[in-house]
Amino acid sequence: MNQLFSVVQVGNILSISPWTVRALLRKGRLCPIRIGRRILVSGEAVQRFIEESTTHNNSRCPVPENDVTTESQSISTKHC
Repeated sequence: MNQLFSVVQVGNILSISPWTVRALLRKGRLCPIRIGRRILVSGEAVQRFIEESTTHNNSRCPVPENDVTTESQSISTKHC
């Protein structure tokens, strides 16, 4: 059986506030498990969120200095 975490516990794991965890749940970024009035999150859902949120999956990454061209040319960006 997979471990279940409360909103507060997920916040502690991710180093974010419980309010931010609730916002992620509302936006569908984390999948909730409701038992009565309790909102729980599975360990698998937390792990999946971490994997999806890592830097190498984000399209925004720093541009190395040697990739910056003159003002008349566009800035070249490479994906991490």
